[in-house]
Amino acid sequence: MDRKEIALQRFSQGYNCAQAVFTVFTTENALHLETARQIAALFGGGIARSGEVCGAINGGLMALGLNLATFDPTDSEAKDHLNLLGQEFIRRFETRFGNRYCRNLTGYDLRSPQDHHAAKLSGIFQDRCPQYVAFAIETVEEILKEQERKTQR
Repeated sequence: MDRKEIALQRFSQGYNCAQAVFTVFTTENALHLETARQIAALFGGGIARSGEVCGAINGGLMALGLNLATFDPTDSEAKDHLNLLGQEFIRRFETRFGNRYCRNLTGYDLRSPQDHHAAKLSGIFQDRCPQYVAFAIETVEEILKEQERKTQR
């Protein structure tokens, strides 16, 4: 199975969107699956179900950071470059889906227990969210490949 298939399987098994995206990019960096799942635990539902930035975006940004961040905290040029890549990731997501916010992408205010329950009953998490997870993974893979090609020149 490829990353996208693994992530979609994990999402269907109860991982939140951020966990599903982030965890498929951790094995190359020797980050244990359970640790990665714990790190991303509160980034689903637009950050702790607050309806803010989509968890698939959050997971994708964590994956980019894990795979591309420099170990030198004083390297401002590398930080700037990484931030530009993160902004590009978000731009691509917004271009594709028209928004970055969970509450707008799902149409529900997940902070409200009633709305969260209604969202679950509506099937939105099975019908719409997997496309956000899949797109986030595809986009992270594209950006990683683009960066790899640049370093090979």
